[in-house]
Parts: sequence; C-alpha cells; structure tokens
Amino acid sequence: MWTVIAEGNPDEFEQNVSYTDDLPMGTRLRLEIDTTMPIAPLLDLWGAEWVAQKMLGDADVEVKDVHSAGWNKVIVDMEAEGAWPVIIAVAIIAIIVLGGIGWIVYNLRLMAEIAGPAGTTLLIVAGVAVLGLLGYAAYKTQAIERIPKLKGVRI
Repeated sequence: MWTVIAEGNPDEFEQNVSYTDDLPMGTRLRLEIDTTMPIAPLLDLWGAEWVAQKMLGDADVEVKDVHSAGWNKVIVDMEAEGAWPVIIAVAIIAIIVLGGIGWIVYNLRLMAEIAGPAGTTLLIVAGVAVLGLLGYAAYKTQAIERIPKLKGVRI
C-alpha cells in the first residue's frame, strides 16, 4: 500500500512531510515529478538511473528505475537504505534548486510502500487460508489411501 510522505510544489514540498518515522531498510519509494513542459520522455534514455543516483547520493536511497508516464510525469523508483523521510525530501529539493529545474517542476509527490494494519491483516488471512487448504489436501489424501482396494473393482 503506497503512503504519501510528502507532496506539493517545490516551495512547499519539504514542509509537507507527513511521515516522520525512520524508513526500514528496503522500503520501496516512488517520487512522481509533474512538469510544466513535455520533457518526461527524455528520462527514458539509458543512464537516467545513474544520473538520478548521483544527484540523490546523500539521501540514503538506491535508485532502481527512472521512467516517464506520459509527456509531463517523471517517476523515480527507489529503495530506502534506512533513511529518514525529511532527509530525502530536503535532498530532492536541493537537487531541484541546484539543478536549476525548479521552474519546470509543477508538483512533487514522494510515496513509500508501507504495510499498514490492513496490509498485515490481509497477509495473515492469506497465510491461514493457505495452511487450511494444505491441511485439507493432506487429510483427503490420507482418507483415500485408507479405502481398501477391491480386487477387480474399478473406481
């Protein structure tokens, strides 16, 4: 389940951080960048991940994929390496300001895949259901083996 950590235009993005706990190592993150100009397909080029990783070097994240979703939306998929969301938000804003691309960016949205109570409950229910089905299959297999074999009778 994706949880919005921070959202807003470049001026208000880092002040709108709503999730303040440490992110466990391996947490999937997604940064969606809406642009005012149709430049998103340029980030589908080879090497965009390397550039994004170099720019986000101090943010304790590992960039996994950079791609476009249409003409005006860039999506950066990352993995947290035990970072604090505020540090990530500040690093993203610093990159936008230092890169001089603040005038192109319309909106930013940083999301994390955090399993909440509903996600945990769903996993527990699925696990119990699988165990129940395996138990039932084992019971049926033993019951069939206990049926005496009759000579010459086909079942």
